[in-house]
Amino acid sequence: MKVTLTRSSPFAVVVLSAFLFFNGPVFAGSLEPTSPPGPTMKTLDEIEPGIPISQEDLPLVIDQPGTYYLTENLQYNQTLGTAISINYTSAVLDMNGYTLRGMNTGTAHGVATYRADAVEIRNGSVSNFSIGVFGDFFTDNCRLTDLNVSGNINRGISLGGGHGNLVRRCTASFNGQAGIYAYSSTTITECMASNNAGQGITGGISNTVRNCIVKDNKWRGIAVGDHSIIEGNTCMNNIDVGIYVGKGSVVRGNCVKGSSVHGIAVTYGCTVTNNTAYENGNIGIHGGNGGTIIGNTAYGNQNFGIAGAAGCLISDNTSRNNVKDGIYAGNDCTVKDNNCFNNGLEGDGAGIRALSNNRIQGNHVTGNDRGIDIDSTGNLIVQNSARSNTTAYTIVGGNTVGSITSDPTTAGPWANFSY
Repeated sequence: MKVTLTRSSPFAVVVLSAFLFFNGPVFAGSLEPTSPPGPTMKTLDEIEPGIPISQEDLPLVIDQPGTYYLTENLQYNQTLGTAISINYTSAVLDMNGYTLRGMNTGTAHGVATYRADAVEIRNGSVSNFSIGVFGDFFTDNCRLTDLNVSGNINRGISLGGGHGNLVRRCTASFNGQAGIYAYSSTTITECMASNNAGQGITGGISNTVRNCIVKDNKWRGIAVGDHSIIEGNTCMNNIDVGIYVGKGSVVRGNCVKGSSVHGIAVTYGCTVTNNTAYENGNIGIHGGNGGTIIGNTAYGNQNFGIAGAAGCLISDNTSRNNVKDGIYAGNDCTVKDNNCFNNGLEGDGAGIRALSNNRIQGNHVTGNDRGIDIDSTGNLIVQNSARSNTTAYTIVGGNTVGSITSDPTTAGPWANFSY
């Protein structure tokens, strides 16, 4: 409905005045409250009933259900045992932003779970113990969130169980061994592990490490076992290898810089996709036998950009400005559709170098010391293009090679180009 606003007429004013005169004032009732207002908010115990923990409670064994919370910073003054032990399934320890400290000597644990599943430990700091937060072999489906574990003698977090555990938004730094350790089947996400004397994040089989920052550790950044997933992490300036995984693992979408040895190193049958590895002390990405290496970028590494062992698929990668070869392939590999340029920075390196029984197809090599360098026999070399290399193709006898030409108008479908 359309509403039109107009100037009030004298007649309307008269009518309104008459209405008020004959009917009197209109009242809405008393504004005074009949009684004082009652409470409208619930107490903390009404929202989530809790059991407080204070200094005099240590050492504490939690063997009943419920949510337990710290009321102050706590100091554990013993060198053995455990400050807070959780022995009851589904118990919750909320550290409430406080810190639990040990003596910085001995074998005591800060917080530990023993034969208890689905425990949650959250929101606090643990330092100066042998191990900050510990879960025994029977610890499954536990959640560690928003913890800061630092300055512990051995590991910051150590989970010895292995089914469905979650470590999220935790910081592990300046620990004497690994920052975070998980035996198996644990998801470690949105964590930071830095300046640990051992590995930043490590563990056994079937772990997932996702969206973590791992830097400045004195041994490998991330190192886990077979059938693991390493995704979306940033690893910087770790000693030895930035990311190391066991067989059948997936490494994707990570950024690895400044490792003293390899950026990424994987073993048998791994998939390595869409990673960036740069300025590492040896090889940017080192693939094991039977692996898949697709869509990665490797540059500024002190040895090869990408190296694949026997039987690898190496495809759609970019490798540039590495000291030696952009891509090195062992035996029985497929190397296709890669872009390699400005490799061999010290005068001895190829865009692509391969040994025997490989298929080298559809690659583009530019500005390298040698474009494509084939050192052994039984290879198929077709449909590649080379430009502005010191030597375009260096191929020993005993290989099957498409014609090398600079004129695409007269070239056959399998020709290689040098231009």
